[in-house]
This record gives sequence, C-alpha cells and structure tokens, in this order.
Amino acid sequence: MAKSIPLPNLDRRAESRSARPWTEIAETASIIASGGGVALAIVFQQLVFAIVPPVFALSFNIVNRSRRLQQIREQSSNATVQTNQLRSDLQAVQSSLQTLPIADRIVDIERCVTRLSEALMEVQQRQTEAIAATEEDREKIKEAFAIVRQGVYNLSHHTNSSLDRLRSDFETLRVDRDRTTVRTSADAVETAIAPLRQQVEGLTQRVDNLDRQSTLITPQVQQLTKAVKQLRTHTARHWLERIDRRLESALPYTYSLVSDDASEFLYQALTTAKEHVAIVTPWLQHQGTHSDRFLAQLEEALQQNLFVSIGWGRRADIGKARGTSRPIALKDGGWRYQIDRDPQGHYRLLPQLLGLKKRYKRLDLKLLGTADRLVTCDREWALLGGRHLLCSHDEEEVGLYTSDPHVVSDLVDRFDLVPQLQRRANRQMPAPPERRSFSAISSPSEKPAVSKPSSISYFR
Repeated sequence: MAKSIPLPNLDRRAESRSARPWTEIAETASIIASGGGVALAIVFQQLVFAIVPPVFALSFNIVNRSRRLQQIREQSSNATVQTNQLRSDLQAVQSSLQTLPIADRIVDIERCVTRLSEALMEVQQRQTEAIAATEEDREKIKEAFAIVRQGVYNLSHHTNSSLDRLRSDFETLRVDRDRTTVRTSADAVETAIAPLRQQVEGLTQRVDNLDRQSTLITPQVQQLTKAVKQLRTHTARHWLERIDRRLESALPYTYSLVSDDASEFLYQALTTAKEHVAIVTPWLQHQGTHSDRFLAQLEEALQQNLFVSIGWGRRADIGKARGTSRPIALKDGGWRYQIDRDPQGHYRLLPQLLGLKKRYKRLDLKLLGTADRLVTCDREWALLGGRHLLCSHDEEEVGLYTSDPHVVSDLVDRFDLVPQLQRRANRQMPAPPERRSFSAISSPSEKPAVSKPSSISYFR
C-alpha cells in the first residue's frame, strides 16, 4: 500500500482565526475614540483630547501588524515544511508504486492526487484568507488614518481660529494698554512738571530781580573795585585812621577803632570811673608785671568804693565737677578752679582775684561762659572787642571804642542781666541761657530795666 500523506489541522486554524486578540479590539476602540477626541478638543479647547487617541490607535496598529507578520512568517515556514514533507512523501510513494502492481499503483496515484488537490486547495484558501485579512487590516488602517487626518484638520482649523481670536484680543488689549499707559504717563508727567514749572517761574522772577539789582549794583561794584585798588596801596593803619575820621564826622559821638594792645583802656577805666566798671573776658591770664600793675590798680579802685564786675570763663573750658578734664568745674552752688587742668595758664590770675573778692565785697566775679570782650567805664564809654593783658594772643584783633551813651547803656544793661553759670540740684549742667551777644548793639529805643551794680550776686 502507498504511504498516506498527512494534512494540517484546519479546525485549529479556524479556531485561531475566530479568537481575535485584545490588541485588535483596543485598536478599533482607539480609532473610534479619535473622532470623539477631536470633538472634545474642539469643545473644551484641549489639544490632548485630539492627540492621545490617535497615538494609542497607531501604537496598537503597529503591535497588531507585528503580530500578523509574525503569524505570516510562521505560516510560510509551516507551508515550506509541509511542502518538503509532501515532496519526500511523493518520492516514497513513487518508489513504493514501482513495487506495486499497476492496478494498485493507479489506485494509490488517484488517492495521492486527491490528497494533493485537497492540500493545494487548503493552501490556496489560506493564501486567500491571508490576503483578505491583509486587505481588511489595510482598510482599517486607511479608515483610521482618514479619521485621524480629518481630526487633525479640524483641530488645526479650530486652533487657527482660536489663535486668530487670541491675536485679535491681544492686539485690542495692547492698544488699550498703550492708550492707558500714554494717558497715565501724560498725567504723571503733568503732575511732575507742575512744581518744576512753578520753580522755573520763581527762578525767572528772581533772575529778573537780579538783573534789575545788577543794574543798580554795577556802579557800587565799580566803586568797590576802585576802593580795593586803593586798599592795596595803603596800610591798615591808614584806613583805620580814615574810618575814625569818617565816623567822627558822621556821628556826634566818638567812635574809633583800636588795633593795638587795649590794656591801657583797663587802667583808664579803673582810674577815671566813679561808680562802676564792667570787664568781660574769656580768660584771666597772668602776664607778669602787667598783671601785677592791673591788680594794684584794681585794689586801689576797690578801696575807693568803686564797683567792679568781671565776667569771665570760656564755655569750652567749663565742665562738670566729677571727672572733668577742663580747668573750671561746676558744682552745686558754684564752681571750682582746677589749676592742674590749666596747663596753658588761661586762668592763672583767678586765685589773686579770689583773694581780692574775700577782702572787698564790691568786686564781683561772674562765670559767664562767653568768648566776648568788653570794657565799660560807668556809662561814659565802652570798648567792644580788642585784646588786652587778660586775654592776650598772637592774632591781631580790632576793637571798637565809643562814647555813644545809648550803646554804652545797652551793653551795661546786658551785662547786668546775664546770669552766672551754675549747676542744678540734679547735677546736670544747664544749657546756656538764651541771650544776645554783647556785640549785638540795639537801637536807642530798646532800653531794658537797669539794675544797680550792688545787686550782682556771687556764687561760691
């Protein structure tokens, strides 16, 4: 008998064809979801709804195509194996037919032809099914791409429309912002310029005033220039004498400038005064024989019942009693002279004056804390400024001598009204009393109340 030819199992192939894998179902669902995603993207204006489903559909399609290609390769391999097996079987049949009788050979040949026809039909059927499946997959892919293409087109159209609207809205907002910015900037500039305009107007008025004043001052400037040229050709003493003559010719009282040592005015006041001599000096220096002469002249005046008031003390040399490094220390109810803190000897005459104070009650020492210089003789004359033996220094200083009774009385009254520096009970140094300088000469109409020299108190 001829050897039978085995045929593949058609039922198992049919079962495998009837059982669709889950990736094909997911691919179909992703293709359907692509259309819905495009609609959702248009409604909600979210690009992710239109992108995600096509991505999944393409991914599943790639997986399915890979799986189907693998199946086709396996089928081709199986068909090759079967073909080789059929070829070997045919050779075996041919060799066996040669040993069989002719009738049996014919029967076996018919059987083989029948089986070969069935196998050929099966192979053709498989090819037809594979081609149909491929065509079906191709149609599905075309449909999926068509849906995705339409969705992308719709999304692009919607996106372009949205972008156009956004551009239009942005342009409108930009124009509105520019208008608002320009309006705000104009208001801010106007607000900022308003004070500047006022200042410019004020400066313009001041410039106009200065122009008018300059026309008036120009002749005076020319005269001043001429005077400066003359100053360069004359000495200071020449001009002081000239000023004295001008003052004497302009005023009925004596006015003269003193540029030399004014110590003689101290002696003159102590010698010619009848009631009161007031001396204001920042320092009380001891100048050897000159100071001895001054002390002797002062004691002789006190013996003749003359009131002498000396205002002394520079504010920078006065400090608190505890731990102060200054020569004069304030304490409760008075002051104390620290001779070891006075290396320059600015107050070396103070001990002799204190000795005279103990013997003569008509001598008053008033701690003022001032840098002014003043000498008055009764209310007859006064010397304001200048340098003398009590406060001598290297710098040249010009003083003013006058016999104007209004000026002299004003200076004496101011001296009497200035209180003496003292410490308060809380041991804090008081602020200097508000007072006008001796150099500020008031008009004759200003006449404060006059106190007698004997009313001046001394604080020990």
